[in-house]
Amino acid sequence: MSLATTELFWRPTFQTLYEAYYQELASEALMRRWQRIDISTSFLVAATASGSAITGWSLWSNPKWQFLWAFIAGLAAVASILHRTMAVPDRLKEQEELRRAFSELRVDLETFRQQLLIGIEPNDANTRYDKLRRRLAQHIGRANPDIGFTIRLRNRVQEQLDDKLRQEGYVDE
Repeated sequence: MSLATTELFWRPTFQTLYEAYYQELASEALMRRWQRIDISTSFLVAATASGSAITGWSLWSNPKWQFLWAFIAGLAAVASILHRTMAVPDRLKEQEELRRAFSELRVDLETFRQQLLIGIEPNDANTRYDKLRRRLAQHIGRANPDIGFTIRLRNRVQEQLDDKLRQEGYVDE
């Protein structure tokens, strides 16, 4: 493959790689967020369950703690309802599947870029690049908007990605 052909694909493949890597890190960040919610809710519900009634009884005997226990039990009930309503386990599963798909796509894009440097036929490069773009489009189409993906989290993911790309030598300082 000629240097001109390599240069022709170099910039578009980087843009595709950037999008795939961003989505991979976004899914990873969302997984961490939903895992924290899942664990916190599970702990709260378990701590206030009937098996923990003994703790509640000991707190109920002290008037100062009655309000606190009622608050904790109420919070656990609300958290449990929200957990179920927001389908937290389903969100975790969905984000893990998306993270895996975008990770595989990123690795395939990195491999393709390496093959561009080694040498690949222009027609083969074009065909493979089109397939990679179609995969990206399919995966992005599966990535539903998530209430947990706030602007602040988006910015944090973008900063993390830019740092990783600098460390891996994709972009200059």
